[in-house]
Amino acid sequence: MPGGSLRPITVVARPAMRTLQYPPPPPAVEFSVPNLMPHDTWLESRYLRVTWQNLRSGKDGAVNLRYWRKGGPKYPGMGSSYPETLPTAAVAATGAGPIIARVEVLWQTYGSKTLIPGVIALDLPA
Repeated sequence: MPGGSLRPITVVARPAMRTLQYPPPPPAVEFSVPNLMPHDTWLESRYLRVTWQNLRSGKDGAVNLRYWRKGGPKYPGMGSSYPETLPTAAVAATGAGPIIARVEVLWQTYGSKTLIPGVIALDLPA
């Protein structure tokens, strides 16, 4: 990706915290970026898309995450970019069962995707 970095980006997937309520919420996965990259202007148009699928139920979905620290000067009248508004962690209601997920780096202004997407698999208990 032009202007990009070959530095690995780690996305952690773990069972989301469940609250004690009745009826219980569906099992979910929390996707998070634990080590954010330092802010740089070329990162402001980039973000991660984590697409996931439950192999038992067929349910699928996606979450978008920011993988860099906010900061840096803004020019007058310049608003926030879409990636700047994204969280660094999100919960997906996947349901119980084996979950596979794929991580891509997207570039808002150009639309190009990462060359080497990441993949993870986990089994989420009921």
